[in-house]
Amino acid sequence: MKKILILFICFYFYQCDLNNKKPNNLISQSQLENIIFDILLLNAIEANGTVESDTILIGDEFIYQKHKVDSIQLSESFIFYMKDFDDYTAMYKRVEQRLQNVKDSINKTNTAMPSTSFQ
Repeated sequence: MKKILILFICFYFYQCDLNNKKPNNLISQSQLENIIFDILLLNAIEANGTVESDTILIGDEFIYQKHKVDSIQLSESFIFYMKDFDDYTAMYKRVEQRLQNVKDSINKTNTAMPSTSFQ
């Protein structure tokens, strides 16, 4: 996952001087939100130690296959949307709200489950 973010940053600096042309293979804003959501979710799983670190290495490939994109298409789209700070911020706020909804759902499920104690 860190490789994806580093790739985005590199492409960003590379394309800063280029005009603001829309990439030919631009990912829609809603699809990019879904990709960001999945990346952040995979990062949280890795940080939580829920899976082995070797397993998470396939995370990049999982993202590309699930969303049918490649790394260049993803980077170019990411950079294109980063150029409009307000839209970019709004996109991340929507992703953040989705993550909060997932967290709330998990917490609600955990509190609804009866606790069992083994003696």
